[in-house]
Amino acid sequence: MIPWREPIALLAVVLTTFGGIKIAAASFPETETANIKPTSEPSFSELQGNWQLAQVLVGQCRAAKQRIFVYTQRSIYSPTIRTIAPNEVVTLADSGSDGWIAIRSPVVGYVQTNELKACQQQVTPPQASNPPRSNPSSNPSSNPSSRSCRLVAYKDEEVEGLVIRSEPNRSSRRVSGVLPGERVILKNIPLPLVRDSEGRSWAEITVPAAGWISLGYPGSDSVNLTPCP
Repeated sequence: MIPWREPIALLAVVLTTFGGIKIAAASFPETETANIKPTSEPSFSELQGNWQLAQVLVGQCRAAKQRIFVYTQRSIYSPTIRTIAPNEVVTLADSGSDGWIAIRSPVVGYVQTNELKACQQQVTPPQASNPPRSNPSSNPSSNPSSRSCRLVAYKDEEVEGLVIRSEPNRSSRRVSGVLPGERVILKNIPLPLVRDSEGRSWAEITVPAAGWISLGYPGSDSVNLTPCP
């Protein structure tokens, strides 16, 4: 039996070694990559659907609920470009954000989303600049509304029309606006002299909205209002 001891001992050492390797391999922790849970990424169809959702409003028609302002930025403190008449149609230029939406017609700018409504099949066009025909039998001098009627004559290269404000100064809140050729009704005739700290004169009106509009600087060549025919 002595000659067999050395081979048996050698075999035991080999088995022990391989067994240890197997155990070590079995107890070796999984790699870090295997433990990381794969993150779910949106599929191409999901990305395409989101893009289509964002673009669905572009080019659509909307109408103004009332007379609104078009701003150069998404802020009421940014300069105004012009006003949009009630029921006047605009064309959307983006999907909107933060309560604002871009338009590309009739001018390029931004309006507040809650001031727009869906377009109807027959949208009432903006008020024509031509005044309605007067009754020939009426005497304009005896009609108080005729004497207090004025047409907007102010037109600037950058801004059309006049802003209607809550108080007779430029820092007061904007109420509405009027375009060149549109009518306003003065609250008081004759006009009381009301000037702000800059020397600009103001007139209080009741139509198309209650507020104040600028008459410009007394003595200057610019004319903001003219009598109605």
